Amino acid sequence: MEEPFPLTPYDSRDIDVYGTITNPYKVGFVTVEGKDLAVSPVKIPAEADVDGTYLFDSTESGQPVRFKKDGVFDLKISAIDEKQNKMEFNRKVIIDSTEPGIKADGLPDDNRTESGAVKVTVTDNFDRLRLTENGNEIFNHPFGKDVKSGDQFAMRKFSKTMALKLADGKNVFKAEDFAGNTTELAVIKIPPKPSRVDKVGDRDTKVTGSAKSGLVVEVKAGSKKLGSAAAKNGKFSVPIPKQKAGTVLSVSAKQTSTGYASRTVQVKVADETPPPPPKVRTVTNFSKKVTGTAEPYAKITVKAGKTTIGTGKAGKNGEFAAKIQPQSIGRKLYVYATDAARHTGKAAATTVKPPAPSAQGVKAGATKVTGTALSGYKVYVKTGKTAIGHAVAGKNGRFTVKIKKQKAGAKLSLYAVKNGIWSDAKTITVQK
Repeated sequence: MEEPFPLTPYDSRDIDVYGTITNPYKVGFVTVEGKDLAVSPVKIPAEADVDGTYLFDSTESGQPVRFKKDGVFDLKISAIDEKQNKMEFNRKVIIDSTEPGIKADGLPDDNRTESGAVKVTVTDNFDRLRLTENGNEIFNHPFGKDVKSGDQFAMRKFSKTMALKLADGKNVFKAEDFAGNTTELAVIKIPPKPSRVDKVGDRDTKVTGSAKSGLVVEVKAGSKKLGSAAAKNGKFSVPIPKQKAGTVLSVSAKQTSTGYASRTVQVKVADETPPPPPKVRTVTNFSKKVTGTAEPYAKITVKAGKTTIGTGKAGKNGEFAAKIQPQSIGRKLYVYATDAARHTGKAAATTVKPPAPSAQGVKAGATKVTGTALSGYKVYVKTGKTAIGHAVAGKNGRFTVKIKKQKAGAKLSLYAVKNGIWSDAKTITVQK
């Protein structure tokens, strides 16, 4: 019989039974029997060849010989010729269709570690097992090595745990069992991550810290690489463009000889830039709030000298309104913005102004402008930058300014001024 070979492990539970019978009398089939076969007996037709030789092949004849499980089994092969002469013999068969197991203890899901050693456990349903690391043999346990007495040819579970050193980079552990089934486990020894990353502000143009000498430190914002530099004497300094406050930077150290990088250290860019001065709208002696725009969400403080007279907060679009008590004309107010990082920017200074005059409509050809302003304030009427008339508002606040005739559509600007403090302009259009 050619197959199965005696005491030879097979990596499949389906095996081929084939061979030849030489007999002067006709043989119709060969019978294969075994208690652990999925179907028993299996009858394999015998085909006549030449010179009284008969061929039988379970695969060619579509008669599978299938085992229910792995193990060491006895097969009984027999044949009866046309004269009822019986021929039989036994063959011991080893079935090992199960791959060996291999695992490393204490590793994260990606099998990457900074450690120089790892505890590896290998297992198999047979005690013949070989383990290599990057092609170098760690051990080779022969079949039945530890059997003191009894049947050496039996299936015996095997397990072995070892602490193994790791080389830098990729370490491939390969377990190979009795029948040649293999299982691989790759463990990556990565370099140590930077031991320290210094604070990074939104005005900084480098990231500094400590890392193992010779490693190349790389800084990323998301997937974008910002810069890299080699660590020297345990220190590194990586040039980067300025980053916005709140940006999360990922800092890792790469070993150029293996191409593998360390775990990342993350650092959030700190807000170290004070907000710009707020833009303040006109404040008059009647104003009960100071309004304007500033850095979004900034705290707004209004001071007169060193005294805080109002506070507020900018919204998401930067608009703010800080309540105050009405202040006297000419008083200087200072408006500050303070961001979430408690950085206060430079103040925006504004002077409390008189209100702009109000005026009645002016028609083309008119020779005067009338209206109201604060009593005692001089009211100027201008076209562009040229004053075309002025008058002082009386006790009742009324004024009349004589002007030359103006064409329809002309723009007139009215100002109120006293003691060198001018109001904002009140602009009117000459009507037809």
